[in-house]
Amino acid sequence: MYQSRHCLIVSSSRCEFQRFCICGHVVARLFGPGGWINSVSPSAQTGMLASPEAAERAANIIGHLLQQDAVLTSRPLQSGSGHFFQIAGPGKELADPSMVQKFFTDLRAEYPKVDGFMPVQTAEGGKGISILKMNGHFNDKDIAALQLATEKAATNSNIEGLRTKHGPAEVRTASNDWKENPNGEGYTRRLGEIGRPGLSGRLVGEHAASTEEAIRSSFRKHAPEALGGDEGKVTQTIVHRPVPQNFP
Repeated sequence: MYQSRHCLIVSSSRCEFQRFCICGHVVARLFGPGGWINSVSPSAQTGMLASPEAAERAANIIGHLLQQDAVLTSRPLQSGSGHFFQIAGPGKELADPSMVQKFFTDLRAEYPKVDGFMPVQTAEGGKGISILKMNGHFNDKDIAALQLATEKAATNSNIEGLRTKHGPAEVRTASNDWKENPNGEGYTRRLGEIGRPGLSGRLVGEHAASTEEAIRSSFRKHAPEALGGDEGKVTQTIVHRPVPQNFP
């Protein structure tokens, strides 16, 4: 199962998403804190049963609609060139943004090679984080260091019962440089290569407006302080994209 990681929470219809993306079957969604270096922000994970090509389409669509710099897709895979290290427990401590920030800061103090994490949930409902290594594998020395860093960070935050697991994974990235490509050409160009005919045009022409409203709604719910009483700010700084002329 593929997981796509995107960092802005936007609720949407599962059926509409599947029909539009032509990507596969959405089986799970998870909202929680994700992090990069010293910052923690809202993160969303979408679990899908899909082919590699369909998962890549989904990542590029999500990246364009939500104006992400990058969207990661990953799945455990023995032949994968990347690696995952998961830390989770029976409780929900690591779903709390302030607690997970302290935990990850303490973990990085012991093992500074890790850059970011995404939220995970166990089958029993416990919360945790997953660390992805994009290229290459954690060796035995790395795993031992991560285990020790996990134990120390857990002790510092009084979190009990954390368990770890790890393994090889296939990790892919869809991305766009919004300064160089303000219309999201990094995403739409790739969709033109792997998508269905007209998919890129529909993305801009049919779905940009509804996504804009969904983002406004999500900011009202999850980050009203970011609006500062000015909803126009959301459009101007987050979801405004001029529709290019003669878009395919």
